[in-house]
Amino acid sequence: MEIMRSLASDLLQNETPAAIGVSFGGSVDATTGTVRLSHQVEGWENTGAVALASDILSG
Repeated sequence: MEIMRSLASDLLQNETPAAIGVSFGGSVDATTGTVRLSHQVEGWENTGAVALASDILSG
């Protein structure tokens, strides 16, 4: 997760994004915003994708 936060910070360069889109072939619990399984990204099982996006948006 720290790598993703670092990459987002480098990409945004102190700008605030209007939105964040996430796409991958895995299941997400829409109620909790939790990634249940990701077939492409190792380590994303049971990860709070919504929390990560909120962290990135809040700077």
